[in-house]
Amino acid sequence: MDIRSNYSRLGLNDEEIVALFGYRTLGFLSNKGDHEILRWTRNPYIFDNNYYVELLDSMSPYVKTESDLALINDDSFRKIVELYSKDQSVFFEKFAITYEKISEINHKDLMIEF
Repeated sequence: MDIRSNYSRLGLNDEEIVALFGYRTLGFLSNKGDHEILRWTRNPYIFDNNYYVELLDSMSPYVKTESDLALINDDSFRKIVELYSKDQSVFFEKFAITYEKISEINHKDLMIEF
């Protein structure tokens, strides 16, 4: 999966792309039926940097999609995942900036695949 090409028209850099994926710290893969048990983090009700911690943990029982794995298999993305896993305040700052940036983009441009 080429994540960069999915986000290129939004003008996001690698740090912003990885930060945006942090939304997965909340919620479940699906809220329908048995899929509710599939989640990315220990506590899907708290917004924190645990998504990145779990992403780096090869023994983590939580779901890792193709796009999640792409973040740790790409050297540039992985360095950022490692940074965000160690420093929640850096993640929060970059997530806020990125969220504001994409919220100002025309909604038709946001048709991207996660």
